[in-house]
Amino acid sequence: MTEGEAVELHELLLRLGFGPVKAHLWSEFLKHVLAIFRKAEEELCRPDTWSEFKKKRGALGRKRVRRHEGITKRYPNEDAITTELGEIVQTLRRSLPLGHFLRANEVEFHVERPVRSAARAGRHARKLDFFVLAASGISAPELALEAKTVRIPSDVRNRYLGCDGIGCFLEPDSPYSQAPLGGMLAYSFTDSSVSWRHEIESALEDGCYPAIWLRCVQIGAEEEPTLVSGHDRTEIGLKPIAIVHLEMSFDPDIQPLQDTTAGSRQAPFAESGGRGEGKT
Repeated sequence: MTEGEAVELHELLLRLGFGPVKAHLWSEFLKHVLAIFRKAEEELCRPDTWSEFKKKRGALGRKRVRRHEGITKRYPNEDAITTELGEIVQTLRRSLPLGHFLRANEVEFHVERPVRSAARAGRHARKLDFFVLAASGISAPELALEAKTVRIPSDVRNRYLGCDGIGCFLEPDSPYSQAPLGGMLAYSFTDSSVSWRHEIESALEDGCYPAIWLRCVQIGAEEEPTLVSGHDRTEIGLKPIAIVHLEMSFDPDIQPLQDTTAGSRQAPFAESGGRGEGKT
């Protein structure tokens, strides 16, 4: 379980060995980065924006039938949410006023950026969902952010906290970041759970990549303290990393179930059929 009461991010960074100046810079960086992501989430979730997004080719996965409810349901695809959020974030970044922290520190937001690697290049390179960096200096703050859809309980351990989720920061094959901070972002859906935080916290205690510590951290104007987990990376030759755990919630597309004739055999996948729907 998380240790003690919520602490301010600046205080946590000091405890992790950051100097006062560095702790202040990184805490301000993360505060403003999360604020712009939250603003992008609000924009994407506006009814008109979300409706237009769902019409785009590739935005939604296959139909899932819930006959007992008389509906079909389509969940947004993971990569589609990521690219849509990225476009909104970049627009918001360009519209910031002069003097804003993100402009003053030349902070850039990248989507699907190749991971720097000694072993992979070109089409074989792994890709970060989001990479945010201050281009103001070599040692300036940066944040690699990996997103995963979480629709059912098993997705927490198998996807979000699996080798292609948080494992991207902890495995020796092209780790996503060498920085002291990284981030995981869960795309959840309002019909499945209010929040997956409890399940994520529990799985961080005894999962494939157990945390060496867990803290509730207050970051900027976030409504609730944010879960942060610490992970040792000695075995891959890197310093420990603190992972910030974020969550965004989106609505699936729900439509009335259309009556099918006896001659039609191309029905959508049933909810309990166990078939996948692409990258969701």
